[in-house]
Amino acid sequence: LFSRLDTLGATPARNRVAEILRTHDCAVSSTHPGAGILAVTFAQRAVLDELASVLGLDWTDYLRTERPFMDTAEVSRLLKDGFAVGAHSLDHALYCDLSLAEQLRQTREDMRQLTARFNLSRRVFAFPFHARGVTTEFYETLLQDGSIELFFGSGGWFHERPRRLVNRVLRELENTAILPLLRQSFALDAARKLFRG
Repeated sequence: LFSRLDTLGATPARNRVAEILRTHDCAVSSTHPGAGILAVTFAQRAVLDELASVLGLDWTDYLRTERPFMDTAEVSRLLKDGFAVGAHSLDHALYCDLSLAEQLRQTREDMRQLTARFNLSRRVFAFPFHARGVTTEFYETLLQDGSIELFFGSGGWFHERPRRLVNRVLRELENTAILPLLRQSFALDAARKLFRG
């Protein structure tokens, strides 16, 4: 949506996007309404379908041509090659925006579907975006009922973290070498320890 909006320039459709975003109480910049698209929350996600219609985007066509996912055959091939596969939520929502009940539902149901489809022997979960704002109760509930054995976050290294949460250094959005990212993560961890302590 953001990219499509960028190609339009000053058009009635661009103005309509800003109007729709304002109607749904989404933040809209006077210089670029696309910032409002990026600020749409999970609870407001229906706005994105409305914007797609205005911008002439067809989600079915997008999924068919862009394929931002792996299909069943590709996942099966990964498993056959010795890789592990885990859950990542049903809707890729920001977990800190969800209630505990919805966090648990998203995690359990995704894990259940994957286990049924691929006969998984391990039950692991990687947070979409990050795990900030997720309570200890979330982890303990899923560990105790056996829904999940291990969690993966993207918060770098933390001095304190919930049981069975493995954090990794977020690499996807960085265009730098790995060593500067590791140095930055170690420095941030040291700073957190100082401020906590």
